[in-house]
Amino acid sequence: MSVSFCVPLALPVLNRLSTSRNEHWQSQWHTKRVSPPRDSFTAAEGSAYSKYFGTGLGLKLRMHPIAATLARLQLDSLSQRTETVHMQVRQLNDRLTQLSGLYEQTLRPDVKRDYYAGNLLFLDESAAGMSRQAAVRALQAEGVRASAHVYRLQHKCTVYTEQRWWHHLPQIPELPGTEQANRTAISLPLFRVEAPELVDQYIRAFEKVWARRQELPG
Repeated sequence: MSVSFCVPLALPVLNRLSTSRNEHWQSQWHTKRVSPPRDSFTAAEGSAYSKYFGTGLGLKLRMHPIAATLARLQLDSLSQRTETVHMQVRQLNDRLTQLSGLYEQTLRPDVKRDYYAGNLLFLDESAAGMSRQAAVRALQAEGVRASAHVYRLQHKCTVYTEQRWWHHLPQIPELPGTEQANRTAISLPLFRVEAPELVDQYIRAFEKVWARRQELPG
């Protein structure tokens, strides 16, 4: 395992050296995903900073008093809302994972999982007898908010290959598990309020697609 240290203040220094407001917002957008003013920056595919999009470097997230107050109030109901999501994920996934080739992330018996942005399932195309693309397309036709989930692989980002940002350039090994997840993941929405009818509709849609999977085009 190698330890690397990023050159401090590299990106903020770049921002201060920007020669125009447009260039400044391009650097902010691509490295920090800061939304620019409408008249300052539109599409910047040709920007020198575009290759750093999604790295998250240079983030400065400072909580303002109103956000802190709202967060504190929401903490009172956090456990209840988390349990609502978890209960419905279990109602859905316990049925869906009985379908051939469809899996969810496994946990140790003493671990209870929480969810952030979506409910991810994984498709073994050989066991399922259909491709992920075909499955997602058929599920969408049934009204399911399913998508082929592909997450930006942080360790593949350009910034980790350029010496100028680092005292010691990171030596990052191949991480085949991340690429496998991107090839097989299917994302479903989280139901944050109780919706038993919707859960049942999703189950029926999945079972219908699996029952007719041999008829699906590749």
